[in-house]
Amino acid sequence: MSGQSITDRITAAQHSMT
Repeated sequence: MSGQSITDRITAAQHSMT
């Protein structure tokens, strides 16, 4: 299970939702 892909996705979403 690739958790980095999910984390990267969440991080990008958080950055977009400033």
